[in-house]
Amino acid sequence: MKKLLAAVTLALTLPILAACSSTGSDSNSTNSSSSSSSSESTSSDEKTSSDEKTSSDEKTSSDDETSSDDETSSDDETSSDDESPTEAAPTSSTRSPSPTSSSASGGVETIEINKPFTTTDRDGNEMTITILAAAYVDPPAGSYSTPDNGKILMLDVQWVATKGASDPSPIYFIARDPDGREADDYYGVDDRLPSTPLVEGDTARGNLAFDVKPNTEYTVRFLPDLTKPVAQLVIKP
Repeated sequence: MKKLLAAVTLALTLPILAACSSTGSDSNSTNSSSSSSSSESTSSDEKTSSDEKTSSDEKTSSDDETSSDDETSSDDETSSDDESPTEAAPTSSTRSPSPTSSSASGGVETIEINKPFTTTDRDGNEMTITILAAAYVDPPAGSYSTPDNGKILMLDVQWVATKGASDPSPIYFIARDPDGREADDYYGVDDRLPSTPLVEGDTARGNLAFDVKPNTEYTVRFLPDLTKPVAQLVIKP
């Protein structure tokens, strides 16, 4: 009887044990599968993170290289600009000639005794004027008038019509003292410069006289258009 009960008990126990073993195997398989899936997920995440890091590192490296290239290019351009030679200002080896006859002051030519100078009138006619002599003198003997200031400034003038017609006259000459006072003409001398029209090539010669103060410097100016002086002569007593 005992053997029979043991056999029955064993027969009932074996299926239960087999079921438990199968359940444990399934559980282990599930756990193994879950572990494998977790491992694969972790591996995938690590790979993704690694790939993203690698991509980020490559992008950073690329940006650094691009920035370095830009800075190098900028530095090269700046260096090229700095090294560009400065163009030298042109220099001239030719010097403008100085006036050969006399100096000019404010557009008025300063002339000398017995040195001819050439100029033109308002019509473009050309004349050459030469003051041959200048002196402070007393009134000539038998003169019908006496200078108010005591002396006469006498000039011997030659006028040549070098191009075109010309009209010499004492009215084209004035004399001023250092204070700017203009001297009066003096008419009590012989051989005054004639007011006679000249044709090209003709010459006129005569005296100019001014009523002046003794021991005073005067500047005689020539105004061919009666308004603007073109030449002057400084005469000292």
